[in-house]
Amino acid sequence: MKGASRIDIRRAPKIRHTAIKEAIEEGHPYLKYEERLNISLNEGTLIDLETKDLESNVPITLGIVSGDALTIYQLLTEDYGAIERVVKDVKFREPLIAFNTEFERPIFEKLGISGVAWRELQQPVPYVDDSGQ
Repeated sequence: MKGASRIDIRRAPKIRHTAIKEAIEEGHPYLKYEERLNISLNEGTLIDLETKDLESNVPITLGIVSGDALTIYQLLTEDYGAIERVVKDVKFREPLIAFNTEFERPIFEKLGISGVAWRELQQPVPYVDDSGQ
């Protein structure tokens, strides 16, 4: 799937299915998808983790935006250490930017990525009701 455009991905589930099938048949524990974006992140690395379940916090998907590059690693097997190895091998630009640092930070620290600067992407939005309060 390397080099596939976003349109190819949306319109051709067969491409995804074939890429996943080939990766599994070749014994790859995860699928790596890369795409160049039309925008660029000037500083830091935007990250997003998905986990197997909330209790174990075992990462199964890692999404990264750094500069104009989007990279997604999707676990294909029950080799949960595969994504952990990816996290340790990726060169992150600081600060690490996450939607919910209270979720991602402890997982990264468990994987040995600690002592790095973090930035929360979401900013609290004050609630204002119809009366203006």
